[in-house]
Amino acid sequence: MTNKKETNSYVDDLIKAKSSLMEMIEDPYSRQNYAWSQCNSTHYLQKKARVNLADKSAEMNSAIEEQEADNAGDTKGVDDIRIDRKEQAYMYALANAQEMLYQHNSDLKVFKSIAGTEWVAPKSNPQDKKTATSRHFGGKTNVADLKSMADALIKGVIAQ
Repeated sequence: MTNKKETNSYVDDLIKAKSSLMEMIEDPYSRQNYAWSQCNSTHYLQKKARVNLADKSAEMNSAIEEQEADNAGDTKGVDDIRIDRKEQAYMYALANAQEMLYQHNSDLKVFKSIAGTEWVAPKSNPQDKKTATSRHFGGKTNVADLKSMADALIKGVIAQ
């Protein structure tokens, strides 16, 4: 895990890099539109990363529970390779979700510095209710809730 000082430094570096990029766009209207588009993109990528993280967590937990059931409490014969692969996929998804959070937060700060206002996510279309994010999580999740949501998915509490 990175500490808060390293994280702030990383986000500050992202903001500086993105601000430098924005300075290359001469037209203020185009600059603001590009900044809005970046916020919009990272917003949806962040949503997708959260869903992927929940899926990988559920897969990993399911593999562990399956193996424990097969072993009936005996630790012999645990399929470490399979579980390790699930854990690696989970760790990758976690890193991706964290990176999307940093990217989105830096995009929000750059947008605010350019537009002078807070970025507002576009309103969802009723058709969006059919997506996995809306169906499983109501479209409202944060990184802290992912573990409990993955557990709920595994237990079957959240229905499709």
